[in-house]
Amino acid sequence: SYLVKEATQLKAGRDSEGNEVVYKVDKDTVFNKGAVDKLKSVFVDKKDNYRVYSAPVANSKDGSGKKFDMDEPKWKTFGESQKTDTGYQSEDNRTMLFTDIGLAITSPIFFLYQGTRVITITFTTDNDLTDLVGREISIKEALTFSFSSEKKWVTADIDSVNINTSNKFLEFVIELGTEAEPTFAFNNSELEDNFDSKFPVLKVLLINETDSDYIYKTLKNVTISKIDISTEVTNLKDLILQNDSGLLKPGKPFYPFTTIPGKGSSFYVGSKEIFQKHIEYITLHIEWKDVPNTHLKTYYHPLISLTDNEDFKVKGEVLYDNVWKEVEDNKPIFDKNDATTAIDVEFIFPDTLSYYGEVISENLGEYTTDTRRGFFRVVLTHPPDAFGHGLYRDAYTKAIIEYANDPNDTDKKNAIPNEPYTPLVKDFWIDYKATTEINVKANSSYKTGKEKFIHIYPFGIKEERKASSNKVNLLPTLEFNNDTKDLESEVELYIGIKDLDPTENLSLLFQIAEGSADPELPKQEINWSYLSNNEWKIFEDTEVISDDTNSLIKSGIITFSIPSAADKDNTIMPSGLHWIKASVDKNSGAVCETLDIIAQAASATFKDNDNADDFLESVLPAQTIAKLVNKDASIKKVSQPYASLGGKPIENDQNFYTRVSERLRHKSRGITIWDYEKLILQEFPDIYKVKCINHSTYIPNTSEFAPGYVTVVVIPNLYNKNSVNSLEPRVSVGTLNNIKDFLKKKISLFAAEKLQVLNPLYEKIRVEFQVQLKKGYDWGYYKSKLQEDIKEFLSPWAYKEGSEISFGGKIHKSVILNFIEERDYVDFVAEFKMIQIITKEGKTESKYTDEAEPATSRSIFVSNSEHDINEVVNC
Repeated sequence: SYLVKEATQLKAGRDSEGNEVVYKVDKDTVFNKGAVDKLKSVFVDKKDNYRVYSAPVANSKDGSGKKFDMDEPKWKTFGESQKTDTGYQSEDNRTMLFTDIGLAITSPIFFLYQGTRVITITFTTDNDLTDLVGREISIKEALTFSFSSEKKWVTADIDSVNINTSNKFLEFVIELGTEAEPTFAFNNSELEDNFDSKFPVLKVLLINETDSDYIYKTLKNVTISKIDISTEVTNLKDLILQNDSGLLKPGKPFYPFTTIPGKGSSFYVGSKEIFQKHIEYITLHIEWKDVPNTHLKTYYHPLISLTDNEDFKVKGEVLYDNVWKEVEDNKPIFDKNDATTAIDVEFIFPDTLSYYGEVISENLGEYTTDTRRGFFRVVLTHPPDAFGHGLYRDAYTKAIIEYANDPNDTDKKNAIPNEPYTPLVKDFWIDYKATTEINVKANSSYKTGKEKFIHIYPFGIKEERKASSNKVNLLPTLEFNNDTKDLESEVELYIGIKDLDPTENLSLLFQIAEGSADPELPKQEINWSYLSNNEWKIFEDTEVISDDTNSLIKSGIITFSIPSAADKDNTIMPSGLHWIKASVDKNSGAVCETLDIIAQAASATFKDNDNADDFLESVLPAQTIAKLVNKDASIKKVSQPYASLGGKPIENDQNFYTRVSERLRHKSRGITIWDYEKLILQEFPDIYKVKCINHSTYIPNTSEFAPGYVTVVVIPNLYNKNSVNSLEPRVSVGTLNNIKDFLKKKISLFAAEKLQVLNPLYEKIRVEFQVQLKKGYDWGYYKSKLQEDIKEFLSPWAYKEGSEISFGGKIHKSVILNFIEERDYVDFVAEFKMIQIITKEGKTESKYTDEAEPATSRSIFVSNSEHDINEVVNC
């Protein structure tokens, strides 16, 4: 940091007499290396279901970085709605993006590699959901659910949306079909989002498109207390299969209990997907091969005495921290009535077996005695002699000998045992159900990092938990605190600062396009906050050291004292920068457009050193000041990016006599129309023209004619202005208020009560036609030139200094047509039409006409910014 003291002198060239011009710094200013690096904005259209737009590059033509095609580019400080009277802006004309917001959940339960995967997500809310009943279909059609896969997001189908008003829950049933790709832990290198998770991520986004039913307004106030998730998977075959002899090959017939099964023989099933979740049940689907008989009791007699097929039983055990824990015992592995048919063997997990330790991060391999988790085994427990392989040899030998001694004895023949069946599996898969609960208001899983509930904002993400808020919303909210209550933002501007150290002061120049605010809207308070640990914290009054912008309606410097809590390691906004946010909750159109925001700014004032009398008759051009009078090694560069403001030249004799004579006439009192106009022009040198209209008012939905009312219409001076809309010059809301306050002191109390000070109503003239250029003239160039020529013809003041701006009048279509036909590059014109465009009270009316007449006494005809010019066809 470096202090530049008050009255430090700056070189500003020389005046007309060759004298050095010097400006002095107005006050002590601390400079540092902090610089504006990023500008982003968000606009919430509260008139369109709270549709959210964003501009990743706010100071660009399209909000995404496209360069402006104008000499002095300006941009909506907070952005703007993309909605029009007939729909939405076309992609080519958009200034902001239809942005994504939503939520995300990370959890090991979302490891879903294969099969049909049905996921049920239940949000228990704090709200009365009655208003949502009947909107299930619209909610279903307005959301997308997608899971992180290896290289992309995989979209799930939404099966149903269920709303339960008695239990206050909102339930979504979604599905990944058999053809859907497997889910994977979030991969930062392949997926653009910024999630930090070793688990798969479920991302839920609001569909924000021109033809979508946007439901942010419907869901934005829903708050939740917990989230219940269940996954039901069928036909999972991506498994590690193993028996006591070693690994088995899935997809081919295998012997689950080896070729010589006995009591205690085990069949092992390994799955990274399944056995790191809280399992409710697993079902082993077994399709047996080469079963010798539908009734094993008959087949095994007399080797083994069986009651029925269900005498062959197993128990299920799960591996937990290198210890096998029993899940369920006495489960038959053959169908009671037909041993040859496939069977589903279900194991219901007790509640005591919940999560099985930490997540299996490594790839699961063959089970060994060192394996700690990831496996389930089926242990053969009944009958005691298993499938009789241990009995068969002796029993068979004995029976054969006895039969050989008496071959005519039928009983002895029947006593010869059949060869034991060696269980052989033809096909095998698992179905299972897993569940988990995320208590967002008090959940230990946040401490272990197993599950996370995350809000997706326009420019980042934020993990939500009670620690950061007394309430947890289902969807992210854009809001700020104004010391008394939380307010919903309509707009937010984000300023990213690089190379800034907290506790330093930061002076930001806001170069404003003065007069570009909506004059019909009241001035709004700008709420400033800074980002700290993913939370927006309001600047205290003492931390906004100065604000010369009058709530961003005029150019000036805002100086902040950056608190030590400000940091740059955040996820809700891009990390690596310190972020400052400006928020407005309503009527954001009252804020002017912006040309630039520049850090390390200070103001300086002209110091008269017997300079030429005419010096202040013109502004100091941009980039005139570039050096200190006394060089300072700590100051690397001095720059004056814009022309000077304010300043009055010495009054010459003509101006003196004019002022005095006018003063003698109106005596500083406003009685006649002439008095009103001259009082304003004398007091406000930035005003070019004043029109006082008696017995008139422009209150919405009322007649223009109103006895007793006085309306004053003012036009700003365009000469040497940094940034006004030259086609439609307006003064700022603040200036209108200042003029009104000034006049009230000069007129009667009765007149003051019914006084309005307004900008003109600009009525646009747009023409559409076909034109044939003369031979040899380039269409692309001369079409653009014709555009500019028409605009200059209709609005000459925007192009030539000193051109008159006139109220009222008429415009004939034939006059414009004649002007176009007289251009030396125009051959002829066809299909010529003129459109008059009037915007009042937020509504735009257009009409084709041959003669345009003003709709009000305060109207001024101006050129539309673009005209519809096409080349003659079929010529």
